Amino acid sequence: MSASATCCAHCGKRGSSLNRCSRCKQAFYCGAECQKAGWKLHKAACAPKLSLQQVVAKVNTAHAADDWRGVLKCRDRMEEMMGVMSDELGEDVLATFSYAHGLGLNSTGSHDHALSVIALEERRSSLLFKMKRFRDQGEAMCDKGDKLWFLDRKSDAWTAYQAARDVGEKHGFFSLESRACKGLGEVATEEGRIEEGLDLYRNALAAAPLNESNDSAYELSALEALIEALFHSGVSEITMEEVAPLVPRYREAAAAESVRQGHLSVEELRSLLSSARLHEARGKPQEAAAEVRVMLDLMRKNRTAVLDMAAAFEEMMGHAVCRLKILDRRSSGEVALIQAVSAELDILKVGKGEFPFI
Repeated sequence: MSASATCCAHCGKRGSSLNRCSRCKQAFYCGAECQKAGWKLHKAACAPKLSLQQVVAKVNTAHAADDWRGVLKCRDRMEEMMGVMSDELGEDVLATFSYAHGLGLNSTGSHDHALSVIALEERRSSLLFKMKRFRDQGEAMCDKGDKLWFLDRKSDAWTAYQAARDVGEKHGFFSLESRACKGLGEVATEEGRIEEGLDLYRNALAAAPLNESNDSAYELSALEALIEALFHSGVSEITMEEVAPLVPRYREAAAAESVRQGHLSVEELRSLLSSARLHEARGKPQEAAAEVRVMLDLMRKNRTAVLDMAAAFEEMMGHAVCRLKILDRRSSGEVALIQAVSAELDILKVGKGEFPFI
């Protein structure tokens, strides 16, 4: 559209036949060349700002599709409007952006995403305390602790987990006791305080079945952490005595998780690996190899689930191959099975021995 008397927003030339920006209807240009050259400066002011309802709808659409980039594109505008939001909406917005940054972290590994989650969960925690939503407040503290742990800020992670545990103890939330104790156990064992870490993992497991939402994920997570820590603490008669009843319990919980998810879970494979390690520690290599073969067979029969989580399952494949190599029980049939699974998944070169012994 032409204008009667104005100047080009890029070069400043005045004229009566300048073209108006078709998007915002406010800026004028000599032509496409000037408009393109001036776009960088004009871009921020060009589009009319979305209303609160519009930007919330846009965020929700992207969030439902796990489009973390789409969510984060709206963050600046949302931050501008935080002051006019209710506490409930503000907390929900912060949680959505925290989740998006978490997906971004998983996708890119960028520490910037972890730092953003930490800052957002701090703000969420304050709002949740104000709203007296104490369980959610504790979960936000644990989320913060997880990202601090990822950044290797062990002391800060310990503080965050301990704060969450305090909230759980004060308000009677066993879910927080379980999750926070698991986080504290990770910090303690990493710092070489093995016995303290084991006790914290035991506390996490004891609290898990009592969680108020009856969520089996707490027990599964605590079992995995405690069993792993016990194996790493050194194979002894006392250790094996404690591990022995935990492994079948872990197997049962992990199998139930696969049923809940509707497909093979990584947890079920990890539970089989734990069972193989227990058999191996007891001097029963044939039984250990049998468990590993069950792992490989499950992966072969659940190709879709494996491909959806290729990295995690590739790790399990590596561990399975290592176990069979160490046990030296690979018959020609077992080698064929490994090769078939590997070829089908296209995620592992069999026989290189490049995977960690755990």
